[in-house]
Amino acid sequence: MKRGLYRTANKHYSDALDQSKDMLCLYTNRALARLKLEMWIDAVDDCTRVLEYCEVFDHGFTKEADLCYKAFIRRAQAHSGLRDFDEAMKDCENAAILMPKETDPMKLKN
Repeated sequence: MKRGLYRTANKHYSDALDQSKDMLCLYTNRALARLKLEMWIDAVDDCTRVLEYCEVFDHGFTKEADLCYKAFIRRAQAHSGLRDFDEAMKDCENAAILMPKETDPMKLKN
């Protein structure tokens, strides 16, 4: 990712997920690579998977707040790429509720 090799990163994250589907940070990392590749729907899917997992198994988003925050922000970016601005706004609002001191959601709204 740091060298801008997004296709390679996407593949490596996918390969890692084949080995360990419960490492949720791999989904948000792959979502970032997919955002760079403009794979909007796939990025939405990765972030949604993380958020659904946390909602069900962690009983909400606060136990893994950093991870969920990233998932909301990246999903908002993917929704923006899909021109689904209403959904992007919802994700920005949820991110802002989760971590009110962060400024990223406010930047995305403008």
